[in-house]
Amino acid sequence: MKSISNSFSIKRLWDLIKCDILANRKQYLLYFIALFAMNAIILLFLLLSDPIDIEYISRDYSNITYMANGFMACVLLSYIMKPMSTKTKMISFLMLPATTAEKFISRLLIVTIGFSIMAITANLIAMPTRFVYMSLLGVDNACYGTMVDKVYAHFFDTSSHFCFGQYETISVDGMRNTRLYNYVGPAIAYFFSYSWILFSLSIYVLGGNIWYKHPFVKTVGAIIVCVFGGSMIMSILFANDIITIPNLTPQGTLLTIGSICFVGFIVNSCLSYRLFKKSNIKRNGLFS
Repeated sequence: MKSISNSFSIKRLWDLIKCDILANRKQYLLYFIALFAMNAIILLFLLLSDPIDIEYISRDYSNITYMANGFMACVLLSYIMKPMSTKTKMISFLMLPATTAEKFISRLLIVTIGFSIMAITANLIAMPTRFVYMSLLGVDNACYGTMVDKVYAHFFDTSSHFCFGQYETISVDGMRNTRLYNYVGPAIAYFFSYSWILFSLSIYVLGGNIWYKHPFVKTVGAIIVCVFGGSMIMSILFANDIITIPNLTPQGTLLTIGSICFVGFIVNSCLSYRLFKKSNIKRNGLFS
């Protein structure tokens, strides 16, 4: 039997992805249908509330589907190790002719890039269903034109508003009139925003590597316990003046929180890979 080279191979990685898609094509098709149905139902409810105002529908459709798809992404990320959910699947997956890194990255790409492609495609296919809805509602759709540009314009406006809303928050320091500020402010705002998103998503990836069965429910439960417990501990520490909040500028606050989130993202990613690397028929502990 030919041994597997320890060097990373793009070809083996691509073969793993194709094998996964072919083996689980029915399951991925159900995911896609669920995404399409979710987007179509959201659009239907918005049309029932106000079938005339296309700007209102596009704005709310963009915001609601953004949150709904974010929730679905967290669910799918927590199932990153679904091929390890049973002993039989675990044996089959671990025996695949590829390195540990290739197996881990292939699953990571499927639940991130693969989900993004499914979500965008389902969104694009769901939007034309408004013509069917409007016909059933008796609304003239001649004045509507395309909805895609409006929806994605609202999506990018919302993202920019979130980042530059933080940018406006930190504009109170003395750098507002300097050339450096034109670069530092938006850079810190984007760094904070995307560090927070990456950290949040990496929690579900880590949860999926800790728990193979019902990972989403268990991860959410762990998050609730950690947030509640952490809040109680911090309240006690602040109440007894054991620790104090440093007097940071808004700019420094966002940079500090963003840095903590980015470090958390790196730590979660490393722990996730360590857990997967230690995987065998008998589960290992996190630090064993």
